[in-house]
Amino acid sequence: MRQFIEAELRDAYGRLLWWKEGVAKHFGQREMQALDEIAAQSNIGPLSRLSMEDAEKLDINHFRNIVEGNWRSVFGPKLHDRETALDYIKEVTKARNHWAHPGHGDPAAADVFRVLDSCARLTKLFDSEANRRIIELRDYGSPPITAPAIQKIDKDRVERAAEIKKAVENVLSNYGRFARDDWNTTYMHFAPTSWDAIVPKVGSQRSGRILWFMFENRHRGGSLRLYLEICPGSQSVREKIFDAAKTSGDFRPPKNLSDKWCRIYRRDLLGPAEYHQDDIGAVELRIKNEFRSFVRSDLPKLDLVISGIPF
Repeated sequence: MRQFIEAELRDAYGRLLWWKEGVAKHFGQREMQALDEIAAQSNIGPLSRLSMEDAEKLDINHFRNIVEGNWRSVFGPKLHDRETALDYIKEVTKARNHWAHPGHGDPAAADVFRVLDSCARLTKLFDSEANRRIIELRDYGSPPITAPAIQKIDKDRVERAAEIKKAVENVLSNYGRFARDDWNTTYMHFAPTSWDAIVPKVGSQRSGRILWFMFENRHRGGSLRLYLEICPGSQSVREKIFDAAKTSGDFRPPKNLSDKWCRIYRRDLLGPAEYHQDDIGAVELRIKNEFRSFVRSDLPKLDLVISGIPF
């Protein structure tokens, strides 16, 4: 993937600027100093020297920041789904860092398969040869992972997604101030009931809502995220919400308002490690604590901005 990242950045920014614009600006001073140390240990040279070896200073721990920071202008057209691609990179990075240190023992076959499967899904988008080799490792590794084992992994993922959905429902049921909207295992929508008297119901959804929160439950990448999303509907109302979000530091809107769905806030509730934790009770407790923190800290700020929009 390092070669892919370097090639895309060189194409986008040119031979002289790819490192500065595509890499350096997306890391803090400490991270860049750490890369300097890596370079020194490897006799590569200082970062100020824009050479072909610059890419060798990068490893998988840097990929997510680079891809995320250059998504719109560089990687989006190739990787397509931003959240899925970042989830795969995060999962593989965590596994690599865990298995690279002694003392953990041999990884379970199911864990190896899951990571290789994520690698295969990611490389399918940009490197057919690497994808072929990874699939061979995934499907014909030693010991071989049989079809029943693969089916069990898929079944476990689906079952975990259902458990996460139930945990979210349990947590949300403790708050009478929210009303559920469209609801399924992957996308669970809800909104503060107070917003029904503030935000015009001019959306294309059955409820008429044009602004709602959404739990996104991704069992393949292993993540649970909370978004605030502008729905399709009245363009003038959508623009007012988007403009208000852009002027507030409490939202995370994209550069432009998309034609249909537009996510303007995000909070990560579960990463791959927490998502796949064996004890579902502990997972639900984490969701409960993260959501309570959202209600106490973030929601009042978001609510203040939404309540102040002159619809």
